[in-house]
Amino acid sequence: MTQQSIRDRIMSRAAAAPDAAKRDVGVAPRPGQRMVLLSLLGAAVLVAAVLGATQIPAVRGFLGRQAVPGATAADPQLPETPFLAHAREAGLKACGTVFPVLGQLLSGSAQYSIQSHWNTAEPDKHAVHSVLGLNITSPDYSGPAAGIVYAAPTGTGCEGALVRVVPYQKSCDAVVAALPQDSSLATNLGAVRVYDLANGGGQVMLLPSEATCVAISVAQAAGS
Repeated sequence: MTQQSIRDRIMSRAAAAPDAAKRDVGVAPRPGQRMVLLSLLGAAVLVAAVLGATQIPAVRGFLGRQAVPGATAADPQLPETPFLAHAREAGLKACGTVFPVLGQLLSGSAQYSIQSHWNTAEPDKHAVHSVLGLNITSPDYSGPAAGIVYAAPTGTGCEGALVRVVPYQKSCDAVVAALPQDSSLATNLGAVRVYDLANGGGQVMLLPSEATCVAISVAQAAGS
């Protein structure tokens, strides 16, 4: 969505006023917000070409601490997604590539709703993040899931992370059996098992809940 809401216009004017900026010192910035609902197809193309990512059950294209090619603004060569549209609308430069790449990586081929938040006054001095509600259809899992994309400028580039939460209707042992070969148990955090995925594919936390298992996948990326 490219049209500002009345609230966003008011916030933009307030951010430009010296008194308003002074009141914001020491507190979290009030973000702009955008929402959209769509079906995204073909994300695996970007994942394979740009990130060389791995695949785990119902979570395609996650990556570990890998580099994303840098750009000075929202990269026009990336596929058109709400993440790229929001990056352009926000005026992101430092995170103009990392943010949309992580967003497409997280959403995969699922249907999803997204709400993005950024600082309307100084977008390149503050973090940007999106929250997602997903509807996944795959051989491993069909149903709702959730996700978060986060990116922040570092002064010399941008670093970001994503989190995806999938509630499998099966045991955590069954989920472990479906992880990529050579994935390994990193640690136990109480009842939560943390696995390092093969080939630098990030980590997955397995949270048991009665006869189900909530898989929380985490990955990071950086760009210049």
